[in-house]
Order: sequence, then structure tokens, then C-alpha cells
Amino acid sequence: MSLITRSLAFVALAAALVGTTSTAWGALIAYDDFERPASNSLGTTPVGGYLWSETENPEGDRIQLVNAPISAADFNSRGSGSDPTAVINVGLTDVSVSAIMRSDLVASNNYFGGIRYRVPFPSAGFASDVNFATGGYSVEITQALWDAGRVANSVSLRWRNNDVLASVVYAPTFVTDTDYDLRVDAIGDSHKVYVDGTLVIDYTETTAGRDIAGAAGIGTFYGNWLFDNFTVNAIPEPSSFALISLAIGVFGAVYSRRRERNS
Repeated sequence: MSLITRSLAFVALAAALVGTTSTAWGALIAYDDFERPASNSLGTTPVGGYLWSETENPEGDRIQLVNAPISAADFNSRGSGSDPTAVINVGLTDVSVSAIMRSDLVASNNYFGGIRYRVPFPSAGFASDVNFATGGYSVEITQALWDAGRVANSVSLRWRNNDVLASVVYAPTFVTDTDYDLRVDAIGDSHKVYVDGTLVIDYTETTAGRDIAGAAGIGTFYGNWLFDNFTVNAIPEPSSFALISLAIGVFGAVYSRRRERNS
């Protein structure tokens, strides 16, 4: 076996040790494009096989699979006083969670919608987990003015839904019927929030004991939002990163030597 063949085998072994399917953030745990027949239940994620746990109090049918205007998960809570949420029991601490979000209501009437992680399973609701001792985190887009802490066109990171940890105004403004890619990478006490790939919140948790494993999901409160391409990645341990880096380094060194010999 040649040196370069051995190096490629080592890279493959390193990738296999991290996970059978990997991304820039780690092993892909769950993915849902919601491209299924219209239904009052979200069902199961095509990748990962996780059953969605839905909370739609006080009324039902606030979470649906729809095929128009796009195939997506439709969360409709504006005017109902409900805070629908859907979570899957991934049981992860260090995690990357993302979803494509689209406002489905006129901007002046649309409020919270976002993603959740490290939350209890099942969830009591997008805005109701304050009743839990360990309520987890939410990252939300607020399209219209709610209060001084969550102004129009803002992105916020919250603990147990009512404790705002960080909030920023996003520019340009969030436009109805437009897709936005919302993502959070949480490693220990570090929480980085991105919109369309741009870092908007870089927060370090100051309260001990919040780096706990939990579910991940999506939800709304007084907002109508469509969700698509929901993705959960397990962020690998530093040792896994080191293994991949070593494999890539070996491959690079061998490749350079081969090029020098050939030249």
C-alpha cells in the first residue's frame, strides 16, 4: 500500500470514528425537510428517525405539515395565545441546531419564532418551560416590536424563555415570505448565533450548571412561521477534532512530498 493510499485510509478511519455522516460541526444526528403529505402531525424526521413531540396548548392544529406555499412545518399561534413547540429527544449538550425560517404573516403583527436546544423532553411549550427547573435555551427572531427587551427585527438568546441573555437588532429588516437561515452552535458555556451565516450573537453563559443535555426543536409565540430544513448536529469532542486534523495533516505532508518528487 502506498503512503498516499495509507493516508486516505487514515482520513476515512478518522471520519468513521467521528460519525458516519459528518458536517463542519460534527456528526449529523437529525434532519427534516418536511416534504411529506399535508398533515396535522409532523411525524418522524427522515434522518435520525426521531418522533416529533408536539405541544399545541391551548388549542390543537397549531402545528401542521403544509405543501403551500412551500413544503414546511407551519406554526400558527398569532392571536391564539398559544405557544406551540415541537422537539425531538436528541439528548445533546454540545450541539448545532439550525432551521430555515419564513414569516407567514404581515410584519407588524408577527412576533417570536425560533429554534430550541437543551430543553426538557417533552416540552411544555415555546414560552412555558419557565416552569421547569432546567428550561433550556431558545434562539428567536422577533419581527414586530414586543417590548424594550425584544424590539422589532431582533434576534434574541433566552434561557427558560423569559430570561433574555443577549439581543441584537438585525439589519436589514426581516421581510415576510423570505427565507432566513437561523443557527446556533452551543459548546459548553459558549453560544454563537448566526443568521444566513453571519455571526450576530456571541454569548458566554455566566451561570454554572446550564450545559446540560436535552431535546432540540422549533416553536413560536404570538407568531406565524414556516420552518424548513431543520438540522441537528452533534459537535464532536476535541479529541475527535484532533484525530481529523492529524489525518489531514498526514495527508497534506505526503501529498507535498509526492509533488516535490514529481517536480
